[in-house]
Amino acid sequence: DLANIEGKNDGKKTINVSDGAHVEKIDNVSSTSYGIGAPVYNDSGNLELNVKNGSSVASVKVGKGTSTINVEDNSSLGDTNLGEGDNSLNVKNSTITGKITGSKGNDTITIKDSKVNGKINSGQGDNKIKISSSTINQDIETGKVMNEEIRNQILNNNPLVSVIVPVYNVQDYLSTCVQSIVDQTYT
Repeated sequence: DLANIEGKNDGKKTINVSDGAHVEKIDNVSSTSYGIGAPVYNDSGNLELNVKNGSSVASVKVGKGTSTINVEDNSSLGDTNLGEGDNSLNVKNSTITGKITGSKGNDTITIKDSKVNGKINSGQGDNKIKISSSTINQDIETGKVMNEEIRNQILNNNPLVSVIVPVYNVQDYLSTCVQSIVDQTYT
């Protein structure tokens, strides 16, 4: 497991996290330090981050450059700030565990065969969000208001259901019953 990814990025930086590795933090804007354990510096450079084969990244923060983040093959991505550039986030057969936040750039977010447990706010740019065969457990917003097309994609992938549970004199078990219902998924 790696605590942080380190180094300075003046141009394009490619980071590959694979084979079950875990990175706690990739910070591309706040550090100018080059010592061991220092975050990546990427205030103006472009970042390509590939997370695959059961790996995870808990936190990603990118700067003004253009970023491409690919998460696939049973991997996970935590809190992610996409920054001001035109960014691309591609998630396939994986899980988003944290909040995804865009900024001023034009973001493209593609989620396929995955699970989204964190909120997605793609920011203020001209955003494109494509969702297919995925479970969405939080809100997805484009700018300040959820786009109607996105709302329809969520409903098509996760149809609404009603659950009726008849109970009588079982108050000791009711909270367990309700939690069991809430924990169900669409798969």
